[in-house]
Amino acid sequence: MNLKRLFVFFAIIIFTIFLVTSYSPELAIRKHLFFVNPAQSLTCNIGKTNFVDKKYGQQYTINGFIDPESGNGIFFAYVKKNFIGTYYWSGGGSGP
Repeated sequence: MNLKRLFVFFAIIIFTIFLVTSYSPELAIRKHLFFVNPAQSLTCNIGKTNFVDKKYGQQYTINGFIDPESGNGIFFAYVKKNFIGTYYWSGGGSGP
């Protein structure tokens, strides 16, 4: 019984973290990058550009982030806002 309560407690905590971090475009990008490289996701610089793509949304630049699997950098990210008002990663990579 205690193990089940502990699992539910951590599930609620994780769900809350994901919900809270989606209210900002920068934090939505960091949330996506966290699953690629947790340490660099907290230290990289994210900046908003003036470019808005019709399909992918607002473009952001990412400096100081290297994908450990490919060894290539992730330099661009696109963020959109969904119907409930939270932001999500809609695309990104090494080029626009």
